[in-house]
Amino acid sequence: MSPLQGRRALVTGSTERTGRAIAEHPAAQGAEGILHGRHDDERTQTAVARFAKPPPILFADVTSPQDCAELAARCAALGGVDILVNNVGVYAPRDLAETDPTHWRWTLAGNLDATFYVCHAFPHQLLARLPRRILNPGFIRCAPLLASPFGPPHPLPHPPAPFPPTSRPPHFAAPNEASLAQ
Repeated sequence: MSPLQGRRALVTGSTERTGRAIAEHPAAQGAEGILHGRHDDERTQTAVARFAKPPPILFADVTSPQDCAELAARCAALGGVDILVNNVGVYAPRDLAETDPTHWRWTLAGNLDATFYVCHAFPHQLLARLPRRILNPGFIRCAPLLASPFGPPHPLPHPPAPFPPTSRPPHFAAPNEASLAQ
């Protein structure tokens, strides 16, 4: 039996490209998936069609704290999640001289703010389930998943080092009186 059997995973930005590839893996291993997109469009239908059992799909702008709170509430109504994958990210590099404040803010919102807002919306839900995981793959770790006849978007001088098999993401726990007293 797969260790993902019976678990529920939300993958942000899972209607296309890397996010869709990430969402397909736990589903193939027996996990229930929840897809996420920003808008209901043709990418949504293409993503859902790739699954043997169509997963629920939720829409939210993860650069908005309010939308993230609503996304968490909708996931809770579906039974909660115990795997949260922060896949959403934006990537449109520019030379520093060409980067204006609007582009800079867009980059930070899509990569940093989105990850924080999603993580901030889900801790109570994740704390209620064991085991639980939050995964933040990042662009370089996801590059090998991008199927392209031209290879990864930016070839690396060497492959990224794998995570040690014993590495675990840091666990978080609800504060208790003993931890607050320290």
